[in-house]
Amino acid sequence: MRPNTWVLILSGVLCLAAAALTTYAGLQLHEQRRQHAALEAAVAELQHELGQHLDQQTAVLHRALGDYIPVKVPAPVLLDLERFESRLADRAAWPKSAPEAEALRHELDLLVKRRLPPWAEEELLPRLNVVRWGVQALWTVQHDQAASDDRAEVVLEDYRTLAEAAPDGAG
Repeated sequence: MRPNTWVLILSGVLCLAAAALTTYAGLQLHEQRRQHAALEAAVAELQHELGQHLDQQTAVLHRALGDYIPVKVPAPVLLDLERFESRLADRAAWPKSAPEAEALRHELDLLVKRRLPPWAEEELLPRLNVVRWGVQALWTVQHDQAASDDRAEVVLEDYRTLAEAAPDGAG
């Protein structure tokens, strides 16, 4: 063979080797990213569980020392609760559709389940009851608007139940 042929064969082999290495490196990078994402998800779950355990411990301490140590609700939680109260007081801010009402209900669930410490829930219970009832009422109104005539009795019962469950301060 001629020397140029060897150079061509060698450069072809080197190109194939480089392509194989690039593919291998890409696969390794993809696997590392997948593992990283899984690790991040596991860490987030552990943080959430740790937060719940801390909240439970705080609740126990609050019950034991609640009379001696004043309760201080986190400011962001109070702001969110006030935002809900303002929205319920302003008819223009009420949900205009079932998906909006569902989103409002979901926001309240996140506030109560994820951000409100258990020891603070007891402190805010009268206000929370009014907000929960108001959000439930708005959700019911939006979902019952499209009810057919054959569901009229069910809708009437929904409203009767809501009216009977109205907490003090709900209006």
